[in-house]
Amino acid sequence: MLKYLFILCFVSLLTYQTRAQEVSKSDYPQNYFQLPLDLAPIISGNFGEIRTNHFHTGLDFKTNQREGYPVYASADGFISRVRVQIGGGGNALYISHPNG
Repeated sequence: MLKYLFILCFVSLLTYQTRAQEVSKSDYPQNYFQLPLDLAPIISGNFGEIRTNHFHTGLDFKTNQREGYPVYASADGFISRVRVQIGGGGNALYISHPNG
């Protein structure tokens, strides 16, 4: 199992590096995205972080152990998916942006 996971990671890395070389910085608008909270950005879980049986596929921000802060979209777009899951996945809103 670990062998296949390593191969998958290696192929993904090669694909990412090839794609990164094709895309120049001018392809993306600068200062397009904003932070989702009106708090200092302290990340508690990063994208690609290795978990017990998967990779983390998002960013988790600390909120000083408080609930109720307003959460903003990182850029203009529309909510394309809502996921509510008790336990590991938590609640998630997926936003599709016009620039893809």
